[in-house]
Amino acid sequence: MSDSLFKGIITPLLTPIDQQEKIDEKSLRKLVKYQLSNGVHGLWASGTSSEFPALREEERVKTIQLVVDEVNGKVPVIGNVTMPSTRLTVELAKQSIGNGVSAIAATPPYFFSHTQTEIADHYRAIRHSVDVPLWIYNIPIMHKTPVSPSTVATLASEGVISGIKDSSGTGELLTELHILRDNMGFDLCSTLGTSVRVGVALALGAQGVVPALANVIPGIFVDIWNSSESSNFEKIKLLNEKVMTALQLGLLRKPPESTQGSIFSGYKKALVELGIIEFDFVTKPHKPLTTDEAKEIPSILSKLNINNV
Repeated sequence: MSDSLFKGIITPLLTPIDQQEKIDEKSLRKLVKYQLSNGVHGLWASGTSSEFPALREEERVKTIQLVVDEVNGKVPVIGNVTMPSTRLTVELAKQSIGNGVSAIAATPPYFFSHTQTEIADHYRAIRHSVDVPLWIYNIPIMHKTPVSPSTVATLASEGVISGIKDSSGTGELLTELHILRDNMGFDLCSTLGTSVRVGVALALGAQGVVPALANVIPGIFVDIWNSSESSNFEKIKLLNEKVMTALQLGLLRKPPESTQGSIFSGYKKALVELGIIEFDFVTKPHKPLTTDEAKEIPSILSKLNINNV
């Protein structure tokens, strides 16, 4: 494994906001404390779960800074600096590293499709501009062109990247990288962006998992990870049943009105119910859950036996 600093459950934090869509700093700090008190191994700031495309550049920098400040060195913090071009990504990366992040991450530039050569050059440019570990964030549904295993292997061999979060939804990339890493001898910390396959992540060659649902149930995910390391499959099975129950929080808005933003609406409403954050607002045009949509949340949470801060 490459960077032993990064392992286990790394929560991709939501961004609590108020009715004016301003960052709710108090709630964000309380959410970080909630994560730390439940033993997570790291935090991912300004990622997809944070609704980063709807945040101003200065708000993203501020979010990363707040998280780093509240963590105060207890666990590593990865700051996502994804932007739609190399130049803009480099600019945001330079602003973000002064906050003391442990690493930065970026997808390939989004909106347009890109070749693997262009993607590789994108990461080289970022790495040459900042002196912190760089991660690839592979989530093709958002940036169209998947990062290929050979591109990842090349960049890792060159020392350009030190980690990857694969949110492609298949797990095949990490499996291929595991083989390439053994054959080529490069260092790379591999993590899986998923809330449903934590128990098998180690078998896929992952050193960590980045589950959005950990915003609500961090302790359960930490228990699954620890049980995976000790091969306690019976306990994993029982804990996975709780995960499947908790996943309902993101499915409370039904089609055709449901979107990816509906997941964040459900998670935020659950955190309000738990007393972790004050508001359940999401960035517009997404909408919070209605009273009727949210009526099942207390019942779902009661089945999970969650301890809040």
